[in-house]
Amino acid sequence: MFRADLFRTKVAARILALFFIGAIVPVMLLAGLSYRAVSTQLTEQSEAQLAQLLDGSVQILLHQLVAAAAWGGAVEDVLLAPDGSDRALIGTVDGLAVEENGLRLAVLGSVGSVPALSEAERVRLSAGAPVLRTVTGAGRPDVHLGVPSASAGRVIWVDVVADSLWQAALILADDPRVYDLCILDAESRPLACKRGAESELPGAVPTRSNRSGVDGVTSSRAGSEVVAWRTVYLRSSFGVPEWIIVVSESREAVYAPVASLAYNLPLALVIGVGLVLLLANFLVRKTMEPLVKLSSGTERFAQRDLTARVEVEGNDEFGQLASSFNSMADRLSRQFRLIEARAGIDRAIIEESDATAATRALLGGISELLPVTRSALLLFDPGLDGLSILFRRDDGKLSLAGPPQETLPGGLPWLKESTPYRFVTPNRVPEVFLAADVGRDGGQVFIAPLAVQGTSVGVVALEMGADATWTDDDVAQILQLLHQTALALNELRLRRETVEMGWEALRALAIAIDAKSKWTAGHSERVSELAVALADRLELSMEQRDLLHRGGLLHDIGKIGVPSEVLDYAGKLDEQMRRSVEAHPAIGARILLPIRVFRPLIPIVRHHHEQWDGSGYPDGLAGTEIPYLARILSLADVYDAMQSPRPYRAALPKDFVLEHIRDGAGSAFDPELVQIFLEMMRAGGEVHRSGQELHANVE
Repeated sequence: MFRADLFRTKVAARILALFFIGAIVPVMLLAGLSYRAVSTQLTEQSEAQLAQLLDGSVQILLHQLVAAAAWGGAVEDVLLAPDGSDRALIGTVDGLAVEENGLRLAVLGSVGSVPALSEAERVRLSAGAPVLRTVTGAGRPDVHLGVPSASAGRVIWVDVVADSLWQAALILADDPRVYDLCILDAESRPLACKRGAESELPGAVPTRSNRSGVDGVTSSRAGSEVVAWRTVYLRSSFGVPEWIIVVSESREAVYAPVASLAYNLPLALVIGVGLVLLLANFLVRKTMEPLVKLSSGTERFAQRDLTARVEVEGNDEFGQLASSFNSMADRLSRQFRLIEARAGIDRAIIEESDATAATRALLGGISELLPVTRSALLLFDPGLDGLSILFRRDDGKLSLAGPPQETLPGGLPWLKESTPYRFVTPNRVPEVFLAADVGRDGGQVFIAPLAVQGTSVGVVALEMGADATWTDDDVAQILQLLHQTALALNELRLRRETVEMGWEALRALAIAIDAKSKWTAGHSERVSELAVALADRLELSMEQRDLLHRGGLLHDIGKIGVPSEVLDYAGKLDEQMRRSVEAHPAIGARILLPIRVFRPLIPIVRHHHEQWDGSGYPDGLAGTEIPYLARILSLADVYDAMQSPRPYRAALPKDFVLEHIRDGAGSAFDPELVQIFLEMMRAGGEVHRSGQELHANVE
């Protein structure tokens, strides 16, 4: 079957070009040259056959004239022959006459009038050579033959039957292919024609002055016939100018072999070229199909289609190349999947910072590498205060196989150490993995620890089915993923511990700040929690909530620079005391400035006492000039301060505090934030947080 798509490739174009240059073009040139040579030869043969017809006619005509002369020379013998022998001349000779001394005596039949002889003709007769005379007219021509007698001064005149001279030639021309034949005298006047008076041949022969004595072949005026002529030389034999025999044949008949060649050769060439093209198509297809498959396979593989493989039949070089490509594609695809799995583990740790995400990435990557039917991962202390948790993966989804456990199940102490991997039979699968159905398919189960610096952080159990075979490459790639995951989980643990240490340091600092005065104990943590609760209500980003949380803990750090007697003063503050208290936001900002990680908190710490109408401190900012997070913290700070006892007053009722905040909307506080804050408080928004919790996001 012809496939046009195969011929659009560059290689196929080169093959076809080579085929045409090396085969078709030489064949066409050879066919053209052969056609020219053969057609020329056939034309010459056809014209030679026409010439043979003319030569035969010339010979017949000369034979008849010579015979007539011979009859005339033997006239005495004829007359002396026995009775009836003269009948041999009937049909050839109309009459015989003897001319002597100017007198003519009819011997047989009638000779008719003979034009007077010229001096040259008399000399020929006296020399013993015959003389031929023709008289043309309206009817058939008269042919007279003068033959010298054996007796001196006597001439025998023979009145030859004209038809007997050319009858044989006309019979020879009695062929369907011969359209016409004429015998002409020297002046191209017709003596006899096959078609009689209807003949057009006399006009087809060049005049005597233009012939130059050369015989030839030409086309007739109509172009549908071929005309040829031959000169019958009679001067030496009969003393008269030459006669001409002209014949015409159908051009189609003359050149029929050439026409047949012209028809059959292209047809043969077309058939031959068609067969060659079919063969070329077969060979090109046999060559190009595997090449196209290889090209398509490599292109798909280059576009990250790791399933691309090439199916090529045969044991030739293409089959070997396809086998090598498939083997290379298998190895590369496994490497790509391994790289993607390792990258997925890294992304899970970097982007999600979650042990569950790392677990999902690990078990998902393993399922991409190997046809695993069952997989489970037991994590030790995944942020759950020393508990272990078991994950399972079924149908592409990660789920918990059971609640966190306080102690390790029996049979697993060896896995807590950095021990090598091992394969176990289904009946030897550790009990903890039975909850994840590992070993249910009856195949060998691969068990290996996730170890970092000699300590296991988890254990993985994998099953590929009863008929599956584990290879060294399979084990090596799984161990790479396990090592990557162990490092990622360890990094996550270290990061979590670092974050927890940071929060603990912040809480300790907040406690130290609040401990400056017994009246402010716990104030910073309560303000921080309330501000974060409001941020949750506002659906702020995690980054903004984190800033509020840390800013709330440190918002009063500047009170370190305020004397304790001022903070604990029970009366009304004088001007100097008031300026000392109002300086604590600026002092706090200066304290945080040298610490790079605390610099993002400076706007909250410095401006949490600014007021919406610009009457606050330390910078007198107004409206939206006040940083947004500082406006949020301001509400939480005022609420907790008014609800807490102070040396100069008791704790104020909640309703009174909320009414005060409502009255301060648009003057002391951002009116939009006031409305949301009041809605939150009416809905019970005082949520106390004890710290971060681990949330296992499983799918």
